[in-house]
Amino acid sequence: MTCTNSRQWRMPVPGFSALPLATKTVAPAVWHNLRWEIHANRTNLYFASKTARLTPASGKVPCLYLSPSERASFRELYGDTFSVERENGRTPYMEASAFVQRSFLQVSAPELLLADLTSGKAMDDIHLDLGTLYAADTEYPRMFAQAIFDHPTKVDGIFYESRHTKEHCAVIWCNRRPALVDVPFDHTGNLADRATLAGSGANIFEEQVRVVS
Repeated sequence: MTCTNSRQWRMPVPGFSALPLATKTVAPAVWHNLRWEIHANRTNLYFASKTARLTPASGKVPCLYLSPSERASFRELYGDTFSVERENGRTPYMEASAFVQRSFLQVSAPELLLADLTSGKAMDDIHLDLGTLYAADTEYPRMFAQAIFDHPTKVDGIFYESRHTKEHCAVIWCNRRPALVDVPFDHTGNLADRATLAGSGANIFEEQVRVVS
């Protein structure tokens, strides 16, 4: 008898807007974001990525991803790539240019009202499961992000658990709250500032990586 994986990722159910959406009020805090230096400016602070898993599927909602630590923001960006390399028996690698062209931002966010996806009940209430939230095909979680954006609760974004560090992260949008457009931020250096180089490798946030050009 042959067994196959027939798991089906979920989609928002009809009538999603009538479902109870769990929320969390997050106190003003300092968050971190890692991005290309050329996008580390006010004009590009929020953007609608075509692949980021919690950017609403319409592609019309600019987002800002926030992590509670620099390590978490690094792992959120590189964690999947590193895992694939390890699964294939290789030491993870990074482009040499990334060390000087990836820049950290420190964002001082005000109080936020966020859709809470950090508890099982909150996810059950909107018929979302972890398999869909972390699906390889990001189209599915992006459809849930769109449904949450359109929900009458009118949250500022989504509060979620990093699948790499288990820390709580956030993605926010500024479409409804003008105050979020001008959220204060500072540049706090690049990846090279956080790395210890050794020959053709580097140690960064306790990750040993190959450096390639």
